[in-house]
Amino acid sequence: MVQIFVAVYLIVSGMHVIHDVIDFERDKKKWPMRSLSTGLIGRHELAVYGIFMGAVGTALAYLWFTWQCTLIVILVLILGSIYTKCMRDKIGYLTVIWIPAFLPVGGWAAFSPQTLFTSLPWLLYLFMVMHQVGMIVSAEPRALAPEVKAFLIKPEPRKEAMLYVFSVVLMFIIGVIIYLSATLHWIYLVILSVLTIFSLVSGMPMLRDPMSVDNVKKAFMAIVNYNIFYWLALAVGSVV
Repeated sequence: MVQIFVAVYLIVSGMHVIHDVIDFERDKKKWPMRSLSTGLIGRHELAVYGIFMGAVGTALAYLWFTWQCTLIVILVLILGSIYTKCMRDKIGYLTVIWIPAFLPVGGWAAFSPQTLFTSLPWLLYLFMVMHQVGMIVSAEPRALAPEVKAFLIKPEPRKEAMLYVFSVVLMFIIGVIIYLSATLHWIYLVILSVLTIFSLVSGMPMLRDPMSVDNVKKAFMAIVNYNIFYWLALAVGSVV
């Protein structure tokens, strides 16, 4: 457990640092008080730091786990950089949803590479894709930044709120399919249902008024907590 925490921490941290380096010009306008924007940290030294963290994390994934896990890590790092450099502004911010979703697949490959191409790891992948959709559309009111594309088009705030609800419902459906596909205790299904209801209720104010920052924050915190407690429910359902 400690090994996977260390490897994931280094890989994810390195990826975010590299993204900050790529986003330097954009962040100077959007977040002018950040350390990189103000010059407190040099762009070159930050790039070296990010590459070093990503490389060490990847090397540890290879030494501690499997080559399949390492390959997925490299794929995530490459796709993440391509997204930041090319895809986000030209195509839209929803193009990122497929990339972090590979993380649980990488975790699966670390411990059970022989079952990587069975249904369960890819159901978890789809679950994470839907979670990314809900989290991203509730990250901030897009109405306050109408120039930002979702996927090729500029979104309407209410349609984004509907997309949040749609993603939560699909997360529940995928979660139920996982329950039926795996040997899980019924407590997993109870927790899954509670998390879904809470997230839908928290998203209703955003559906009524998608321009409200407070409403969007409620939905965002609900979907973040959904993901955290879902993995706890999966762990509890597996061992009870």
